[in-house]
Amino acid sequence: MDDDTEAELAEAQSWAGHPGGSGGGSAGGECSVGGVGVGVDDGAGGGAGGGCAGDDGAAVSTARGGLPMLPTELLTNSRLSAYRRCPALHAMRYEQGYRPRASAPALRFGSLVHLGLEAWWLAKNEGDPLTAMFARLDAAAREPDVQLDPYEIARAHAMLLGYHERWIDVPVEVLAVERRFEAQLVNPETGRASRTFALAGKVDAIARFHDHGGRVYVVEHKTSREDLAPGSPYWRRLRIDSQVSHYHRGAQSLGYDVAGCIYDVLGKPSSAPRLATPVESRKYTKPSKAEPEPRLYAGQRDTDETPGEYQDRILESLAADPARYYQRVEVVRLDADIARHDQDVWAWASAIRDARRTGVHQRSGACFTYGRECEFYEVCTGVGTLDDARFERVENIHPELVESEEHQ
Repeated sequence: MDDDTEAELAEAQSWAGHPGGSGGGSAGGECSVGGVGVGVDDGAGGGAGGGCAGDDGAAVSTARGGLPMLPTELLTNSRLSAYRRCPALHAMRYEQGYRPRASAPALRFGSLVHLGLEAWWLAKNEGDPLTAMFARLDAAAREPDVQLDPYEIARAHAMLLGYHERWIDVPVEVLAVERRFEAQLVNPETGRASRTFALAGKVDAIARFHDHGGRVYVVEHKTSREDLAPGSPYWRRLRIDSQVSHYHRGAQSLGYDVAGCIYDVLGKPSSAPRLATPVESRKYTKPSKAEPEPRLYAGQRDTDETPGEYQDRILESLAADPARYYQRVEVVRLDADIARHDQDVWAWASAIRDARRTGVHQRSGACFTYGRECEFYEVCTGVGTLDDARFERVENIHPELVESEEHQ
């Protein structure tokens, strides 16, 4: 879900001071314990503080059961997407840990819908998913930092009610909801795991779809204004979408033999609330025998549409053409697709490490995406700085991985 830097970021930084960093030495080299590779980045010999103590593995930390512990620096799909969009953006968000204090309205709306979907899937196997969904939505809408107007909340209600009606009777067994994963990042050439990075993420759901032969799929929820018709660019680009492959790997690391991903998309109705016509623009009919009292022309209003009226109007549009607004599409990944993705991720991780070593975080020029200006645009153009009040430095650079109370 998302989204440059001044010359000051060209200075090399000590990784020990980065948010989310492990404080270890430079990445590089491999070591083996009993012949099993447990650490590699570029296969170029031991880095500072990262070499092997010997074949007995004395220098290798282990988790319960004697398995090697994963590196603490995580590569989520959001982080990798930020790097691909712009290395400088990635540096400010993930190397330095800066975030805008306020999020974009579209992102807040998407998060609100996502919370409702989470509750619906948690209650799908047993219970009342509709009641659970609206209870979660209403609770989230009352939180002081939501900052959505009543019309946006009404639209979310309508979209989620339509979702329930569209999919409630589909035979699905929910296996996991909002499940976090961490997995090894493996060098595709040597088969050995990175000592610097681990893959991470949180899948929306994992479920067995009985209308798909009982196969198990990762479920990924999305909201979108794009055309969802079969064969549209929205679906065509999923053929090589990295998030699908990333979560496929994540589900495998959790022990699920997944057949692919079900892309579960909710289309956003484009209708805006109908507001009162400005007084100076109002036009009235002339009195007549049939209508002695003048009235506003058709399409003009003397009052704003209420949130309830807006919700009802949105529901009518959704009910009239549910296939336009609700689509579930199976996205398959073959072994060759996953292998290519593994190569891509290793290359991106290597590029991140190289940029850190040289201190050069390139500005890509991708400053306007999805109709929004990059939050760091003014920093990159010298108009502002990271010390501006609109930015804050966060401890947790991966807020999407935080477990909600329902999963603790």
